[in-house]
Amino acid sequence: MSSSIAYTKTDCLLNVKNVNLFLEGNHILRDINLQILDINRPGMVQGQIFGLISKSGAGKTQTLKCISGLYNPRENNKPNSFAYMTGEVLLGKEAKPVALGDIGFVQQNYPKEKEKIKQRLI
Repeated sequence: MSSSIAYTKTDCLLNVKNVNLFLEGNHILRDINLQILDINRPGMVQGQIFGLISKSGAGKTQTLKCISGLYNPRENNKPNSFAYMTGEVLLGKEAKPVALGDIGFVQQNYPKEKEKIKQRLI
């Protein structure tokens, strides 16, 4: 059964370009590229939510951490640091580089992950 609600895709909300992530020197993510476009439906005001679906261990959580600004190429730019990210994550029509807090992200195991990230980035 298909939906009959008309919609248009307009502005780019999120543009991920050639993201690579290294953790403890291991190349975890390679050449991640994606684009999320704004979906508009007549007579509706809505936000956008997106998620990643894949098998366990494929890098979904690490990709979302890059997209949400937890790993940032401007801050984590030392090849010998715990987390080293290259590429760009840009927001909105203005193509503004993502900063921590721009995108909401709920982790699978939030309390444990928050403490681990805090310890590694200090």
